[in-house]
Amino acid sequence: MFWFLILDAALAKLPQFCYYQNKECGGHGTCQQTDGVYTCICDEGCTLSPSMLCVPEVCYNPQYNLLCPNGECVKTGGSYHCECPSGLTAIGSQCAADVCITTINGVQTACSGHGTCLYNGYSAYYCGCEQHYSDHKLCTTCNLNYGAIINGECYPLKCIQKTTQGDSVLCNNCGTCSFSATGMINARKWHCVCDDKCKAKDGQCLSNSCVSDNYETYCGNAGVCTPSGCLCNSGFSGDKCTHNDADPGACPPNQTRVDGTCYPDRCLTKTDPPMVCGIQGAGECLYFDLEDAFVCKCNDGALSTDVYPCIPTGCYVDNQMCPNGKCIAESSGSGYKYHCECDDGFITRNNSCLPPSCFVSLSDGSTLECSGHGTCRTFGCDCDFAFAGPHCENFSGHCHPGFVFINYEVGCVAKECITYNPDRRVCGGFGKCVSDRGSYKCQCDAETVSDKDYICVSSYCRNENGAVCPSMSCVKLPSGKGQCGCPQDYSVYNGQCFPNVCITGNSLCSGNGRCNVDAGTCACIIGYSGASCSSCASGYQDVAGMGCISRGCIANGVICSNVGTCYGSGCQCPSGYRPNGPSCVVSGSSGPGLSKGAKVGIGMGCVIVISGVGLAIFFILKRKCKKAEVPADEEAQRLLDPEMSVEDVI
Repeated sequence: MFWFLILDAALAKLPQFCYYQNKECGGHGTCQQTDGVYTCICDEGCTLSPSMLCVPEVCYNPQYNLLCPNGECVKTGGSYHCECPSGLTAIGSQCAADVCITTINGVQTACSGHGTCLYNGYSAYYCGCEQHYSDHKLCTTCNLNYGAIINGECYPLKCIQKTTQGDSVLCNNCGTCSFSATGMINARKWHCVCDDKCKAKDGQCLSNSCVSDNYETYCGNAGVCTPSGCLCNSGFSGDKCTHNDADPGACPPNQTRVDGTCYPDRCLTKTDPPMVCGIQGAGECLYFDLEDAFVCKCNDGALSTDVYPCIPTGCYVDNQMCPNGKCIAESSGSGYKYHCECDDGFITRNNSCLPPSCFVSLSDGSTLECSGHGTCRTFGCDCDFAFAGPHCENFSGHCHPGFVFINYEVGCVAKECITYNPDRRVCGGFGKCVSDRGSYKCQCDAETVSDKDYICVSSYCRNENGAVCPSMSCVKLPSGKGQCGCPQDYSVYNGQCFPNVCITGNSLCSGNGRCNVDAGTCACIIGYSGASCSSCASGYQDVAGMGCISRGCIANGVICSNVGTCYGSGCQCPSGYRPNGPSCVVSGSSGPGLSKGAKVGIGMGCVIVISGVGLAIFFILKRKCKKAEVPADEEAQRLLDPEMSVEDVI
């Protein structure tokens, strides 16, 4: 039955809770959706129960959520009734034993109409009384711990309110006490059903005369609404407790003034200054009965976050509202249109405001995003595996388990995507490595075919017999097509053809620039020059294997006093220091001296210098800075071995 139930629900495209015993709404109603909420609409003569959905009302006992306690609900001639075993009498929606039956005004009742006749399992019956009745005999005595007598009737305390004089009143004299439920899965309980002159709140009926603002706040959140009006807390006064005796201009508790108007704090952003439901037109502050609280109802095209109750999707970037900019609302015929307007100095891309620090300038006037090893986001560079630093310029020297270092340009790649015949490449040079449900696979380029050696290979490299470049390797041309071998003045690097001038050992352009394949030249980052970006540009100096550093950061062969970072042409100093020419000095001092604890010997070799793309060799060597027994030049030559894996290096 369980599988049929799921199948029926799936076919009907209704949620599972719309079914009871494999029948929609228990077979006595239809499940309908209103404002995104599914509810069973019961047939005439049926009522809603929290577990059985729609049931015949004449058989339903709401106190214990049962059908015909001690009997059976049967249908005869088109109508339902309780059918009782011998010795029991059908009274209302239950089968009662004689011990449970009383006669009131000539009419038989079970448990005086305030309970249910139950069987104790030992051949005896008794009355299970409602909580505000106490005797557990015939349910005739009011239990004053849970109820109160008003006009000779016993009512549960949940429906009772006290006046300022201490008198008990039923539902603030503007409602009736009902044992009912709201929604499909809520158990029935005693609560007040209010008249038009009152509104339900916390199960009580509160007079509309207690409402103190446009947001249905009662007694200014500084008092209690009683049948005779607001009873104010100490320090507040007025007929609606809106006057703060100590600060007459203050907003009521739990409210804050925005643009001259007090708003519930639940509707304000957690920003300085606060905004009402986010930006203009994104939502409105409303009171919701079901939540018994003020919430922002977001308009179409807006969503809610912990900080902003409503953010237009046009301004939602990196889980924030226009970081590094502001959200602009432009009125249109159908409401508002939103976009991010970036602060001065930030770069607009795909509606994001990106910091300029992500981009490294090249000698040809172009820029390189995060050194080619990351993605620029609103907070800065989000680096690829094995790369770090403000510009992702630092190679960490090791890969995650299951990954292999290819070269400085590619970084670390999953082993599943690496081919070794004819040489080590990623996806044979004709695809990219992508994540697929926890593993990795090659996603081949267009116009490629599968191959046992290459994984992905260009269809242009296969001869009529299906062999791939029998006497040489298949390489990718600048156009993206494959060819057996590279054209003149080009050589294979990572399965692709690059101009010979760009190829420098185990990197392109000495790791200090970007190869322009079409022009056949290297575009160097700031600080480097030469055909292969292997020399320092004017105004820059090679410092102890640290790469080309601006002379504006060097004093006596030391970079920024060994405590700062060379950024551009000057020093960027840490907290507690300030720039002083090419040095970082202790804040408040007038000279270049450093405290004893701040001095760092350059022999340690571990100063991080932002130099754009940086030297692949240096960043690997940096992790070995304490291995004085290995000369730097010998270590560098060992690292340049193309057959050397990262595991061999670290």
